[in-house]
Formats: sequence, structure tokens, C-alpha cells
Amino acid sequence: MRHRLPLLPLLSALLLGATLASSAPAGEGPAASDLPAPDLAVRNLISSYGRAVETRDVELFRSLMPGISIGAERRLRESFGTIQSQRIGMTIDFIDVGGKTATVCVSRADTIDGRRMKPVQQVFHLVLLDDGWRIHSLSASR
Repeated sequence: MRHRLPLLPLLSALLLGATLASSAPAGEGPAASDLPAPDLAVRNLISSYGRAVETRDVELFRSLMPGISIGAERRLRESFGTIQSQRIGMTIDFIDVGGKTATVCVSRADTIDGRRMKPVQQVFHLVLLDDGWRIHSLSASR
């Protein structure tokens, strides 16, 4: 079954490190218990991804994106060391789950070292493995 479900704004972090904060008014959107199981699991993955970046936990990051290349992991570690602070506002625009794949489109608004960056649209391509959803790839556009 294929479906799309808009979700609550979710603040999370991505590739460079972040501090999480809430931008969504309480009570807006569906309650987590009302979400179909795959959508809830996908949302939890995005949240874990944010936590991995926020805490600069490369091991957690790798567990969520097991196919990360050596070069991308090296850049991730370098970015963790060069950024003093990053705040990423992420709104999940939609989740499209189809069998063992999912696409998550988000809108991001980053503040890096106190400077506001241009808004970014980001797409997560996910796969369902035996132990749950994992990030297969990411793409972004301004």
C-alpha cells in the first residue's frame, strides 16, 4: 500500500550538527498514536538522525545510514569539528511509503554559527531492512 501523510513540523538536525528546538504549536497535526506504523517508524528514523548529528555521534549516524562512504564519513567528522553551533529547523513536508522504500521530503532553515543560511529542500531516500528503516541516500536543493 502506498500513501502520503503530512506530518507535524519536526525539528531535527542534519549533516553538520545542531541544537534541536520546537517550532510547531502543540496539538497541531496528527498525534503519534494516530500515524500508520510505517510513517511513525520513518518519523522516528528522522528524529534519530537529528539526534546523531546534534550529539555528534558518528556511530549512531553510521547505524542509521550504513552505506555512508568513507569520504562522506570523513567530511561529517570534519564538519563536527569546525562548526561551533548549528540550529536546523526541519519541517517534514510529506512521507511517501511504498513497500520497502520511502521518500521523506523536508524543508530546512539552518543557522550556522549565528548566521542564517538560505532555505533548503532535502529529500531522504529510505529502505526497509530486517532491523528497520535506514537512510539509503540524501539530496538537497536550494
